[in-house]
Amino acid sequence: MGVKLDTICPVCKRLDENSCHLFFNCKGVNNYWQMLNLEEERVLLGKCRSGQEVLNKIWDFVEEKRLKVITLLWKWWSAQNKINAEERHMPPTEICKDVEFHIAEQDKQRKKT
Repeated sequence: MGVKLDTICPVCKRLDENSCHLFFNCKGVNNYWQMLNLEEERVLLGKCRSGQEVLNKIWDFVEEKRLKVITLLWKWWSAQNKINAEERHMPPTEICKDVEFHIAEQDKQRKKT
């Protein structure tokens, strides 16, 4: 029997959505990486063969890029969950502004300490 899972990407409607597609290859997410000047990082991470390799590559980024990438992945994951729940789809500009806001807040916190 087993459990049937819908693996169609709710953003681009491509079959066989996986984590690599979700975070690095979906047409929907590509705009976010480009808007945040992280296209080179997206391509590099999209070539990784495992989650561990992705994490190692992210860890190797300079701190500013690392924080931006992690924040983007988090915000995109949250946005994707809303799409899956048939809630409002956030436009790229809104998510990118949110990423930049969180990065600025992190900078403020670091400067206080």
